[in-house]
This record gives sequence, structure tokens and C-alpha cells, in this order.
Amino acid sequence: MNILIVEDDSDMQKILKLYLQREGYQVNSVSNGWDAVDFLIVNAVDIVLLDWMMPIKKRNGTLKEIRQLNIPVKILMLTAKGENADEAAGLTFGADDYLRKPFDIQILLLRIKKNSVIQRIFFDAMTLS
Repeated sequence: MNILIVEDDSDMQKILKLYLQREGYQVNSVSNGWDAVDFLIVNAVDIVLLDWMMPIKKRNGTLKEIRQLNIPVKILMLTAKGENADEAAGLTFGADDYLRKPFDIQILLLRIKKNSVIQRIFFDAMTLS
């Protein structure tokens, strides 16, 4: 499974990458929304871990643009924005899941596994039709 980390905090990016690679995932990372969209145009990715607050393409701009690409990718928002309204906005704009920072890495790994199963079911259904 291929995961793209979109996170402007280099320490967080490194920590996530280390944990995910230890779990056997193929992991790439970028630091802003522009690079995320460019990466997704040319690379197959199963799950995107997307930080909400970045210096380039803030808020839902990156999320909306990824969804406009019409690629079958799961998007998990990872954010310090902890209000219920923020979570509702992220899910409304197209996130498949939303995890508030700070989070337990085990919870993140479980959500990745859950979303990867959903992704496989969706892909299998699309290939059968």
C-alpha cells in the first residue's frame, strides 16, 4: 500500500514516515498542497495523510483539488484543529477520516488499515462493473 504524507512540519513528517515504513507501507512525503497535487497526478497512492493547516494551499484547498482529480484515494485529515465544526468541514469537503493532533500512532495505524480495507472493496467493486 502506498501512502502520501502531506505535512509541513518536517519532524512530524519524519516520525510518521518512520512508523509507517516499519509497518510495511510504501511512504512518500511532501510539504505543501501544490506538491501533493503534482505528486498525485503522476503517482498511484492509496491513502493521503493530509495536514489541514499548511503554508501553501491552506484549509480545504488541497482537499478540494485532490477530489477534483477524480482518483480513487482515501484522505485522512491530520490536524490540530480540534473543533467539531472543523471536523465537519473536513468531512464535508471530502476527507474520508479526520484525526486530531496530538494523536496516538496506534489509532492512526488502525484508521489506515480500516480505510485500506474500504479502498480495496471499492476498487474491487469498480473492476467488477
